[in-house]
Formats: sequence, C-alpha cells, structure tokens
Amino acid sequence: MAVTTDFARLVFEEILQINPTLLVNYPIVQDQVVYLLFIPHIILFLFLFGFALAITSHRGLQYLVGLGSYVYIVYSGLYGKTLVGIFLPFWQLLIFLGLFFFIGSRIVHPSRVREIFELGKGVASKATEKRKQIKKLENQRTLILESML
Repeated sequence: MAVTTDFARLVFEEILQINPTLLVNYPIVQDQVVYLLFIPHIILFLFLFGFALAITSHRGLQYLVGLGSYVYIVYSGLYGKTLVGIFLPFWQLLIFLGLFFFIGSRIVHPSRVREIFELGKGVASKATEKRKQIKKLENQRTLILESML
C-alpha cells in the first residue's frame, strides 16, 4: 500500500503538479485516478486532437503537435494548477448536454431537425415582418404628425 501511495504522490504531485488541497478532496487513490487523471485527460485529449487538426492536415505533424502540446501543458504545470479545476465541472456539463441531446433525439428524430429549424425560421420571419410593418407605420404616423405641426 505504501508503494501505491508513493507512486500516486509521484504522479499527482510531482509530475502532474496537482495542488495538494485538491488531492485532499479525493482521499482514495482510485478516486484520484478517475477524477484527477482519467476524466481530465479525456477532455485534454479531445482538445489536443482538435488543436492539432486545426494546425495541420498532415497526420504525422498532427501527432507531433498533439504530443508537443501535451508535454508543454503537463511540464509547465498548466494541467495541475489550472486545467483539472476547469475540466471536472466541464465534464459534468458535457454529461448533462449529452443526456439532453440523447433524450431529445428520442423525442425528435435527428432527420427531422432540419424541418423543425425551417419551421422556426418561418415563424420568426413572420413575427419580425409584423414588427417591421408596425415600425414603418409608427414612423409614417410620426412624420404626418410632425408635418401637421
């Protein structure tokens, strides 16, 4: 058990530079692995994948950019000092949005989404058209009243 604790301390405090006050929130090593290593790394890898894809279209250079960015983020201390605290609430938001879209896709089939948006655009254009007509009539009334005075 002492070897596991020493290894966990090495990984979390020395390599990833996670704040010890954050480690206290997860006293069990398994919780630390899940909440401070696994979940934040999923989000970090998704970000790095998108970042490398945006930088270059060459597969080998994407790997290089992703790896270099990962090493920089961990080595500079950004991971432990900043990103872990941001990623954990962000993960909860992603889970909630995923659940929302899953339930929404069961109520409205994804192939019908375009039709619903088109219907919404039509309703919105009718509503804005009425507002434009009212505004135009109000401007004409104001001009007539000003010309009478």
